[in-house]
Amino acid sequence: MFRFKKILLFVILNFTLTSVMLGQTQQQPLLPKKAKLQVIVYEKTNVIAVGTVYKKQFVENQEITFLEFPGKDENLAFYYVSERDGVFYIQNRYEKNEIRPLSSLDTIASGIYFTKNGNAYISGILHSNFINKSVYRGVIKISNTGAGNTLTTDPDETFYRLTSFKYTQKLKVDIEDIYFYQGYYNDYPLNNIPIIIQKQSEGYLLRMEFDDRILETVVSSENIKNYGFLKFDDLIKSSQNVKLNYKNGNAFIGVVEKDDSKFTAKQGEFKFKTGEIYKGAFGGRNMVYLNGRIFVPDKGETIFADGATANGDWLKQYNFTDNEWKQIYKNSNSLTEIRDNAVRANEEKQQKLQDEKRGKQQAQEKNKIAEQRRKQSYIDKYGEYFGSLISEGQLEVGMSQAMVSEVWNKEFFVVSKSIRNGKTIEYWEYSKDKMQMAILNEGAKNKDKRGSEAALAAIYMVGLSEQLGGPTVPMTIIFTNNKLTDIYR
Repeated sequence: MFRFKKILLFVILNFTLTSVMLGQTQQQPLLPKKAKLQVIVYEKTNVIAVGTVYKKQFVENQEITFLEFPGKDENLAFYYVSERDGVFYIQNRYEKNEIRPLSSLDTIASGIYFTKNGNAYISGILHSNFINKSVYRGVIKISNTGAGNTLTTDPDETFYRLTSFKYTQKLKVDIEDIYFYQGYYNDYPLNNIPIIIQKQSEGYLLRMEFDDRILETVVSSENIKNYGFLKFDDLIKSSQNVKLNYKNGNAFIGVVEKDDSKFTAKQGEFKFKTGEIYKGAFGGRNMVYLNGRIFVPDKGETIFADGATANGDWLKQYNFTDNEWKQIYKNSNSLTEIRDNAVRANEEKQQKLQDEKRGKQQAQEKNKIAEQRRKQSYIDKYGEYFGSLISEGQLEVGMSQAMVSEVWNKEFFVVSKSIRNGKTIEYWEYSKDKMQMAILNEGAKNKDKRGSEAALAAIYMVGLSEQLGGPTVPMTIIFTNNKLTDIYR
């Protein structure tokens, strides 16, 4: 008997729980004298039970363990339990060499057995091999009879032998209450998201570990009752104080929402590892993500590392190009640095605009002075009337050839002469080719002063002026005795 107790304790992993049964604490009663530890082989369901039995019933408030016989093609009818040197084995009746320790079998459930309101329970552990590689500690409703609420110790009971519906069926387990749960998100170990639920004085602590964050929250007993123990998504979404501790040092507390296979901040307080705090809404347009490193909120309240605060989108005031924003983000590692770099970049941009404006004004003033000097030089040379017209690029009958040449270069034209009635008539016929050649020759003379570029620009501007309705080159200019008499455009 002593050796059998040793193997029993080994099979149930030395597990001992106080007899907390649906909120009641019971004292361990004395065992009936004829009560015995038994190994019961349920051949039809491939289950083995180890527990204390008296009058063909498991004794309440005693430990009981259910083992699962492996192999869907194996039949327990071909096996029996034997003992050798204090170790119990499961052995094939027909293959003597096929023998294995009883302790090598997977444990379905183990703990303290009790009944209440006609139902059978175990206060203990529902082991990981039985439900998707997870472990449950708590109160487990368990049965293997047709009635669906009790346990039978007779492996051969059938419906035909009894009228009480206590015939043996497949072992059925339901979780009544959880003290502790350790498994994986959605009961699927391959997704590598461990989850723990642990009962506390108030509610249940729920903890999930993702690759980049750890989620923790206390779930109320009421929500456990409403949604169930393993409805993780519903339990988490219903909590108002979910903690997200990011492995990069950031932290959040508040309401979360599911994003793909993870939970992300929805509404609450986000603390950055760099010292900033954001209070408000997240998700969608409420957050602008930058290079996957830093997000800048555009709602709620932002408290910077220096204690200054800002509400809403505090970057909306700036009008930067995409390249300017990229440079700001590249040189920033926190919201405070983004703010400071944006202020600095904006000041530099405004200063540059002011410098450009000042330079443009100075250039305009310089051109104005030069134009005034040029006009005055024409007035000094040709008088007030004709000098003013020439400075404005206008031709007027009565001008001399020298005056016209100040407006339109004589080299742009093909020149011919004739004499009529004792008067010398001179014709200037416009030639586009001559104009371009004259401009290029002038540019070549001023090569050191980038004259070629200026010449090409002049050719372009002449053509553009004509297209836009500006001053056009006169097609024919006629002089009589060196005075302008006719202009044909």
